[in-house]
Amino acid sequence: SSSAASDVYKRQLWHEAGHALVSEFELPVIGQEEDAVDGFATLEMMSDKDAAHIERLLDVAELWLISHETAEVGGDLSDYYSEHDLDAQRGLRVICFIAGEGPGRAHELSAQWGLPEERSETCEFDYTLALDSWDALLEPLHRPDSEPAAKITVEYAQVSSPWRDILIDSELLEYVGEYMAATYAFDDGMVFEARECGEANAYWDPGARTVTM
Repeated sequence: SSSAASDVYKRQLWHEAGHALVSEFELPVIGQEEDAVDGFATLEMMSDKDAAHIERLLDVAELWLISHETAEVGGDLSDYYSEHDLDAQRGLRVICFIAGEGPGRAHELSAQWGLPEERSETCEFDYTLALDSWDALLEPLHRPDSEPAAKITVEYAQVSSPWRDILIDSELLEYVGEYMAATYAFDDGMVFEARECGEANAYWDPGARTVTM
């Protein structure tokens, strides 16, 4: 659905926003940065508390599981050397966070996704640890209420119609960019842009201080 697709793109933006936080504020990361900002993106998506939103986040997890099933991961060590975990791990971690966030969810997700009972009991710890860790890192970086939001630029110049019109109407770049600029003590000058680049992806460029989708 269009709403599920929108959430896929939004999660990509939150993921890259996590990279921006780590880069701009030189945050310590224990383990792989990609795993850490995956957690950040999932937590931001979960903070909406909308039941339909959670269901669409599960759609994102399912896409990763499908991607894993269709990928030729057999004996290709490059997949295991990647800075990212395997797609199946990324998808199942989203499911585990959701199971750990709310009472009663673990049993439902265990039945729906085959989450082992003994693992579902530890998902609450994983979710709480990630939430508390990010809160501890980000609390000192919050912008004081008395200060105006950082100035960011949102650009669509490198996207042709109809994608340009769809993205502008969705306001995804504005939503994530303006939240980050208003919430955290970034310097002015960050850019959130949409660009046609030959692949469906998003990335953070620390030199240009640009999140590109």
